[in-house]
Amino acid sequence: MKIDNNLSNITKETSDSERVLTLSKAKLRVVYNDELKYKNINNSLIDNNTKSISEIRKKLREKASILGIFKEYKNIGNTNISAYFSKNNLNESISKSQDLECMFYVIFNFEEILNNAYKIEE
Repeated sequence: MKIDNNLSNITKETSDSERVLTLSKAKLRVVYNDELKYKNINNSLIDNNTKSISEIRKKLREKASILGIFKEYKNIGNTNISAYFSKNNLNESISKSQDLECMFYVIFNFEEILNNAYKIEE
C-alpha cells in the first residue's frame, strides 16, 4: 500500500525550507512484521548452529531469493525513482549491520518498506 504524501514535489530546486515544510506534513505508516513468517525463518537461520557471518549471509541470500527480493523496484514510495536490489546490495547491508536479526525483518518486508519510502532530497 502506498501513501500519497505529495513528496514528489521535492526536486533539485526545492529549498531547504520548502523541503522541511513538505516533509513535516508527510504521514509515516509503520510497516508491521509478519510475526509468524519472521519467527519461522528467523529460527531456522539463527538456531541451526550458524556461527559465521558468511553462513548467515548465505542463508539470508537463499531466503531472499525464495522471497524474490532481488529485482528492480519501480516508483519507489510515490516517486518515479527505480532501483535494482541485488545479492551484492544484501551482502553490503549484512556487512554493515550491527543487528543481523534486523536484516531478517528487512528481507521479509522489503517491498512494503520501499513502498513507504520518503524522498527527502533529489
